[in-house]
Amino acid sequence: MEVITTFKTGALFRPSIRSGGKTITCSNSPSSLRLPLTTKLPSVKKHFLTPPQFSLQRINGAENESWMQGYHDVELQVRDYELDQYGVVNNARYAHFVEHGITDLLLKLGIDTDVFISRGFKGAIRETWMKYLSPLKRRDSFVLKMKISEVSATRMRFEYYIFKLTNKEVSALNCKMFHKEKLALEGTSVVVWLDENLRPTRIPTEAKLKLMSYLETGSVEESIHVTESSPI
Repeated sequence: MEVITTFKTGALFRPSIRSGGKTITCSNSPSSLRLPLTTKLPSVKKHFLTPPQFSLQRINGAENESWMQGYHDVELQVRDYELDQYGVVNNARYAHFVEHGITDLLLKLGIDTDVFISRGFKGAIRETWMKYLSPLKRRDSFVLKMKISEVSATRMRFEYYIFKLTNKEVSALNCKMFHKEKLALEGTSVVVWLDENLRPTRIPTEAKLKLMSYLETGSVEESIHVTESSPI
């Protein structure tokens, strides 16, 4: 089962669940906001809202490590309040992990979101695709691997995977081999830049240069020289 949440500026859409080829619209909101079951979700550009380039479900082991190039690692641990009544991480919490990863990756590239917010810019999750593969439980350590795979005039597309670290001594920085049974989640998210009126706006030039440098080099470390030459 795949859960797809779509957000659109100026309109409200509720989560929908695709099951057996049908789209079921959740009805946990006032009747005035409910969409009929026959209503289709708004169309999106397929090249933005798609699964990650490498679906790890179809990779036997991880002998080929080339796909990891350009991914930024964030190592975290499950906290008690993130669990649901079944003792596993609630699916809504994964969106928080992703938001944390996005902010951390941008900061690593020299794009401080606090600075841009003070200048009137905002960032919003426009579209999210997630596939939940195995649960995270209490005190599990895990690593979020994330990269920016595409940038347009106003949007950034992030690809990410969450792996459970079975050996606490193996950190996110030196873990070279991942097996499919450790994969907890794979997904993509599209972030759109907004102006003071919450309307889509072009990515500021200084941020766009850093993003393009990252895409061209395929490495966070190799693109840092742009950050140093033009700090924000």
